[in-house]
This record gives sequence, structure tokens and C-alpha cells, in this order.
Amino acid sequence: MSLFSAFPILRNFPYLIQLGINENQLYNWRRRARLLQDRSAAEERLLVEIARLKRQLAEQAEELAILKKAAAYFAKSQK
Repeated sequence: MSLFSAFPILRNFPYLIQLGINENQLYNWRRRARLLQDRSAAEERLLVEIARLKRQLAEQAEELAILKKAAAYFAKSQK
């Protein structure tokens, strides 16, 4: 049995044998790269959500400040 028949991917990349790279190592690298890519997409979604929540928090802080001023004004006028 030849090395190429034992590891079919090596037929496409014969220089991997010269570099001493195992087929399993190549598959592991590919799997890790996909995981990192998926993680990057998830991180991007989280960053978008964080930005949305920060905007919402700023709006609510502004509304609260307006309500406090209004409450102080009406409390003052009732005295």
C-alpha cells in the first residue's frame, strides 16, 4: 500500500509528505480555522448587540434625567 493510497489528501498535496505534515494534522488545522471563523462571527453578533444595548441605555438615562427635572419642577410648584 502506498502512502498516497493510505492518505488520499496527500495525492493533492504531495509536498506535505516532504514537509512531514500528517494528514490528520491538516484536518485539525482546517477544523480549528473553521471554529475560529465561527467564533469570529459570534463575536461580531455580540458586538452589534452590545452597541445596541449601549444606545438603549443612553436613551433611558436621558429620559430618566428629564423625568427627574420634571418631578423636581412639579414638586417645587406644589409648595
